[in-house]
Order: sequence, then structure tokens, then C-alpha cells
Amino acid sequence: MAGLRLADPRLPQLVRAALELPTRTGKPDTVAADAATEEEHVQGLVVRFDLRDEGAAEEFDSLVARTLPLIQEREPGTLQYAVHRVGSEPLARVFYELYADAGAFADHEAAPHVRSMLDAFGALLAAEPRVEHFVSSAGKNLPG
Repeated sequence: MAGLRLADPRLPQLVRAALELPTRTGKPDTVAADAATEEEHVQGLVVRFDLRDEGAAEEFDSLVARTLPLIQEREPGTLQYAVHRVGSEPLARVFYELYADAGAFADHEAAPHVRSMLDAFGALLAAEPRVEHFVSSAGKNLPG
């Protein structure tokens, strides 16, 4: 995004907006019908964060460590929330998230503890996060 600075206060909103982008193509009526049925299916996303430096990585990990227990305690619709380090890239983190449905995802995004964490991430990033939003259709150990 042109003109985006890493400390830009709009960064959390831009991340949230990217999460809402459609991830499929097709005729508008087909996409709308698919979206309506997808509301009830497991929703997920993968987000890659590239961090500024080692200090930023430490602060990022600390923010996650403080927020994760709140996600576990207060978000029954969050089925899985896993944070991974990338072995060959010590300044990269990847989140893998699964939600029971679109409502659970919306609840997660609106939760004060999540909003606070996302707001703090902006100053720690070396680049805009990469977000891939998906709807699960088949797999092992998926609910429903």
C-alpha cells in the first residue's frame, strides 16, 4: 500500500481489512451464494509477520504470550490459535488460526485483548503482514 509507514496507526485496520477480502473468484452471484453458505463453516487464516529486528521479535513474542491465555479463556469459538517461528528466518512469525464459523472470527477480531495486540504489532513490523483467509472444506479433525 502506497504511503504506509511501519508505525502508521492505520496498520491494524489495514490488517483487519485484508482479512475481509474475498479469497476466491467467480461470477458475483456465485461468490455471494458461496459466502452465505460459508458463514456456517470453519473459518481460518494464516498470517505471516516479518519483524523489524531482534528487539521487535522479543516484544512481539511477549505480546503474544500475554494475549494467548486470554484467547484460550475467553474465545470458545477459536478452535486453534497457533504461533510458529520460521526456522530459517528468525524474524518471521506465522499464525495459524481456526474459528468455528464467521461469527467466532468476528468475535475474535473484536475482542479487546486482540485489538490491543494488533495495535501494538504495527510498530514492530518490517513489512506489511501477509494474510490468507480461507474456509475449510475437508481435512482431518475438523468439526462438523
